[in-house]
Amino acid sequence: MENIDLKEFERTFGDMIARASNPRKPLTEIGAMMVSEMQETIRVEGRPEPWEKSERAKREGGQTLRDTGTLMRGIIFEVGERSVASGPTMMGRNHITDPRAMALLAFGGEVQRHARSEIHIRHRKESGQFDKGRSSFRGKGFTIGAHTAHYPVRNYTYIPPESGVTFGQIIQQYVIEGR
Repeated sequence: MENIDLKEFERTFGDMIARASNPRKPLTEIGAMMVSEMQETIRVEGRPEPWEKSERAKREGGQTLRDTGTLMRGIIFEVGERSVASGPTMMGRNHITDPRAMALLAFGGEVQRHARSEIHIRHRKESGQFDKGRSSFRGKGFTIGAHTAHYPVRNYTYIPPESGVTFGQIIQQYVIEGR
């Protein structure tokens, strides 16, 4: 199955949208459906084929791209005069809005991490985790070598082609009924 081709959809239904007395109404309905479809893709962990589980999800028994719910809650839609767009607005506590980060998360890729070093020694608990309550102090430090981070494809923006038919029906309904 392929993802819905939005360019083809626009060519097919663009003139109908122009004839609607208030095109924002059907586009708002379509936008809400697009968000719902993307959220469903995240909920089932990939459509049409399931995603490969993330290392963290395997290790902790969680769900890939879903544990915190931030991505699902961050998917919104915006309606223009004759168009609708949907996608994520933010991610995580830092509100990452860089489109390259969103594309990397959805379509995969590699990121080169540069070598770096720290000259502070952090206090650790017996378990080896950093002790947040205690400050670090200057010391010998350590170096982290350069490496490549690999991100697999997890296209959470998938909208099934059947939804395109439903979108067309919504537009037709508004054009025919003149709503």
